[in-house]
Amino acid sequence: PMLRRCKKNSFTASALASLEAMYIHTRKPYAIPEFFISPSEFLKNQHRAMGFDVSRFEVVPNFVDCYLFEPHTKPGDYVLYFGRLSLEKGLEHLIGAFAGLGNRKLVIAGVGPDEKRLRTLAEKLGAPVHFAGFNTGESLRQLIYQSRFTIMPSVCYENAPLAILESLAAGKPVIASDIGGIPELITDDIGLLFPPGNTDAIAETVETLWNDKTRIEDMGEIARRTVEDKYTPEIHLEKILNIYNRAMKK
Repeated sequence: PMLRRCKKNSFTASALASLEAMYIHTRKPYAIPEFFISPSEFLKNQHRAMGFDVSRFEVVPNFVDCYLFEPHTKPGDYVLYFGRLSLEKGLEHLIGAFAGLGNRKLVIAGVGPDEKRLRTLAEKLGAPVHFAGFNTGESLRQLIYQSRFTIMPSVCYENAPLAILESLAAGKPVIASDIGGIPELITDDIGLLFPPGNTDAIAETVETLWNDKTRIEDMGEIARRTVEDKYTPEIHLEKILNIYNRAMKK
């Protein structure tokens, strides 16, 4: 790692990471906790694949306070991405897809290191993209409410994205990359999946759902119920406290 500068392309950072890995390998501090809490089965399985004993792993999904969100199942006139504007989010593929979709409008809400390049790409391709900048709180909720559905085109291993849960809480279907922990959150009654990094598949998936307003509303209603049934703070807290109580009895 030091020679290859694997971490942040820095010799120093890579050296420190190597020393940390050596310490973990020899001293095994990961053997101390009674339980590890993972927000997805995907993360647990990744640890299993790396040789960890996952018998102490407990999966507790992330949560969203759905009462901060009003369900708005009526389809709006744009597709919304909200999140960080960086390479691993797959936004160049998203913009490329919308460049070939005619008048289908895409709104990108967020900031990040890739923003300038993405704006240039959208202009070059003539894609119908509006960059809405950084939004949070009520302004972000309004963007979600007025969307047709939301999209997450990540090409990285997303774990348990809150953006998906927030969209579902607002009564919006989600279409997203079939990667990482995303498929655990999106079943075919509340959204659609496409292969990561596939511009044509993104365009096809958007077009499949765009004109089916009845399906969008039905998905939105199920999405809201799904959050209320599985991803509330109360459910999350109950699971966490149960794990803590079991740990204290050991």
